[in-house]
Amino acid sequence: MKRSSECELSFQDLNEIPRSSRQKQQTFQKIMLEKRRETETKRLLLPKILTGIVSLAACFLFVFIIFTETNLNSGANLKTSIEGKEIVQMGLAFSKSETSFIPVKEERQKNIYIINDDNWSKMVFDMIKNAEKSTIKPVFDPSYDLMLTLEGPEILKIKVWEEEGDLYIKELSEDEYYYVSKEKSEVFFKYVNSLHHNIEKPK
Repeated sequence: MKRSSECELSFQDLNEIPRSSRQKQQTFQKIMLEKRRETETKRLLLPKILTGIVSLAACFLFVFIIFTETNLNSGANLKTSIEGKEIVQMGLAFSKSETSFIPVKEERQKNIYIINDDNWSKMVFDMIKNAEKSTIKPVFDPSYDLMLTLEGPEILKIKVWEEEGDLYIKELSEDEYYYVSKEKSEVFFKYVNSLHHNIEKPK
């Protein structure tokens, strides 16, 4: 007779082997016990695999949250950039576009007006600190480029919009727009309008 393991024999093959009823019963019970063990092993293994997957996903989520919060907290916005600092000097120019910025290299540039005025510095500082984040994005091109030199030194390049009597500001490299209240903007416009004859519009 061809030799083979019991696991490879079907029940029909087993019945054809001349054995006692007790031997057949023992063989049957052994096979059923092995099948139950395999089923139980798979049943116990599945929760462990799922637990591992869930744990791994939780780790990735935790790392993502920490990474995101770190990035958000590391980037200072316009308002926090001036906290605890003093404005040393300012440069004002007519703006050319939203993405460009007219640099302040020297005081004798015709398209730049350098401002060394403590009252003006305090007014601009107060204006920025009290500005509120705006959900409205200005429609037209910005009106002015306002460069602030802070102690350090640190440079802030601010785009300024005068749109239908409202004042909006945004740091050049940031995406957040701020709205300045009428009370603060009126003082700003009054001072800026008095400087128009000192500044040439960019070509």
